[in-house]
Amino acid sequence: MAVVKHVDGRVIREDRVGSSIDRLCYPGVSSCISITGVSVDKMIGAHLTIGTTVPELAQFIALLAAEKTSEIMNFYVVGKIAKFKESTTIANFNTRKKMRDFLKAQLEQKANVYFCDIGLLVAQGANICVFRNGAQASFSYIPEAGNLVVGSTYPNTVNYIEIPKASLLMR
Repeated sequence: MAVVKHVDGRVIREDRVGSSIDRLCYPGVSSCISITGVSVDKMIGAHLTIGTTVPELAQFIALLAAEKTSEIMNFYVVGKIAKFKESTTIANFNTRKKMRDFLKAQLEQKANVYFCDIGLLVAQGANICVFRNGAQASFSYIPEAGNLVVGSTYPNTVNYIEIPKASLLMR
């Protein structure tokens, strides 16, 4: 079982939770998902893998709840969603509807929940970057191969590809 940890900084690797006022990065998303909650004053995020267990999911939620400072207006689940859903062992987190209902019940009932399966945009693993704009977020990605995120340094996003807002589907 992995140890879920809170990180300082904007780079949230697997099995980590973090927060930022303006931007986050989830490196190496190949079979995992990122969950980003956005409020008017900050973002909170978690990087879950297909190996995440029920107790670890509870740890993620507890850490996210501790980070929350104001009402989350929007959640974004971005990553290799289809691969995650078919491989996860968490029965109450293996469909988009279950993910939506779980996030709303555990963290913020009134929030909108959006999904984007980057597997439809890029075949291999990718680094996902998030930028906060008020209580909303915009996303971009770059293939992980040849574009490694080093340490906890936020990457240069010049060559990142913006994920179209139309790809973020509310469920």
